Amino acid sequence: MAEDIARVVLAYLDRHPSAADDAVGVATVWLPAMGLDAPPDRVVSVLSALASQGLVKAQRSFSGNTVYSKS
Repeated sequence: MAEDIARVVLAYLDRHPSAADDAVGVATVWLPAMGLDAPPDRVVSVLSALASQGLVKAQRSFSGNTVYSKS
């Protein structure tokens, strides 16, 4: 499942290069738009891994959430 989430997140960002959202938004908007459902806690771990690999950018928002976008 983690590989599927990573693949879909990267594909979504390729199609929507200005997209930026937190893990809940990714889980409830990005993934379903691409035909995949995954629990937010699983999405967080995949997004963290992608960010540590430099494949997505992770930034802390003013509200304290981590927002992910194309790196």
